[in-house]
Amino acid sequence: KDCPQNITVAVSFGAEREASFLHAQKGATTSFPLSNGSMYAFGRSVNIRWKHGIVAIPPERQSEEGRISIIVWGWNKQVEEGEPLKILKVLQ
Repeated sequence: KDCPQNITVAVSFGAEREASFLHAQKGATTSFPLSNGSMYAFGRSVNIRWKHGIVAIPPERQSEEGRISIIVWGWNKQVEEGEPLKILKVLQ
């Protein structure tokens, strides 16, 4: 059985990548770099209304440096539903 979730937390280690968000209805975009040791989090409404992912690196810019991303879904009583895009980003 699926557990309810209203928060997503991500931690990125290794080579820098770019996280990108695209509003599913309006087409607005926003993005930010994920350096080694960075973390970001967002609530359920962002997960539903925004398509999100890590931008692919063109082959000519790829390197041997690795990257690990840890994504956790959870439940937080303090997260309010229906809020506009709010992304918490903490760098090392």
